[in-house]
Amino acid sequence: MSLFKTLSNKMPLILFGLIASILVCGHLLPIGLKSGLYATSMSIKGLIVGVLPIIIFGLLFSAAVLMAKKATWIVGLILGTVCLSTFVAVFLARFVGLGLYNMDLSMSLPPVITPLIPLWNWELDAWVSNSIVMMSAVFSGLMGAFFMPERALMVSRFLDQVVGIILKALTLVIPIFVVGFVIKLQHEGVFVTILKNYSVVFACIAVAQFSYIFLLYWALAKGSFSKMWGLIQNMLPATISGFTSMSSAASMPLLIEGVEKNTTHKQLAKVTIPVLVNIHMIGECFTDVILAYAVLKTYGVADPSWPNYLMFSVWFFVARFACAGVPGGGILVIKSLLLTYFAFTDAMFSLIYALYVLFDPVLTAGNVLGDGALAQWLDRIVTKRPQLIYSKQDIAQMQETRK
Repeated sequence: MSLFKTLSNKMPLILFGLIASILVCGHLLPIGLKSGLYATSMSIKGLIVGVLPIIIFGLLFSAAVLMAKKATWIVGLILGTVCLSTFVAVFLARFVGLGLYNMDLSMSLPPVITPLIPLWNWELDAWVSNSIVMMSAVFSGLMGAFFMPERALMVSRFLDQVVGIILKALTLVIPIFVVGFVIKLQHEGVFVTILKNYSVVFACIAVAQFSYIFLLYWALAKGSFSKMWGLIQNMLPATISGFTSMSSAASMPLLIEGVEKNTTHKQLAKVTIPVLVNIHMIGECFTDVILAYAVLKTYGVADPSWPNYLMFSVWFFVARFACAGVPGGGILVIKSLLLTYFAFTDAMFSLIYALYVLFDPVLTAGNVLGDGALAQWLDRIVTKRPQLIYSKQDIAQMQETRK
């Protein structure tokens, strides 16, 4: 068995072991070593952000070439299901938030902590917008399929090879990538702060978001808890990576691999995941809304009316397109919405931002696990309605292969 397959199969045990070891023994490490490991993780994250446009372009270009005229259908299908999922999560979060709002609950700012400073700062900045990459990949793939089909197919195969090499390389460095971020959380006492000062609020958010996500997986498993656990188990490496790195985008290689294990149409995972990690964020839906209600309660501000909340929901979905799946970015893009529809002040936003940062690992894990669930639902839809993305000739070939 190759090193890649061995590491991939044992990734959950490796990540759990690393996290447990650092939480127990991390305080024994010298500060210089901690700073160096954290700097290494930051550099790997920067590298992932730098190569992410190449991965997205390669995956979507190949998909557009293979699906040709049907590519626009899958894009519409993805956007439609993301819209539905987001609105359901946001409205469920409102009911949980109202429950907290009506409780005798108060919060305070977290204590001042000594941040862990990376030993060096080297990161690749995002050199192009992901939205531009997605549009250009689909457009060029479609044009190539229509006007230069043979050459487009050659380019598609080459890009598949390049993307495959990149994804394997990123998977191999995931353990190193995770270590630095876990050390940072342990050094800054974030885990202890969460447990001591914000356990009720964070517990409500975690229960709400994971109950919703587990319900999606339970439905995928047709009511079988053993099958549900099997589906979730394949998603654990990506989920743990999201928890430790606080980045959905950085967890994309493992997320694609996990979805491929749970689905029939392997190519579909490479199409849906690059889109979902940037616009479908179930963890954000529950965390942002429930924290907003908790802060309203703390400052004695009235909760928003249903019309205001409906408008907030609409713009919340639109704001997802401006937020890449990177640490700490989710709450910033909805600041203006909180000021407009929740009557937030700058002081209130400072509080919710501090709480958001503390809870970022858990909400990102929810984002990743939720992306996996929606990608699998899309696979089920395509299985029942293959004409959405496949031609009649493709469908006939697949049916013949099954015989």
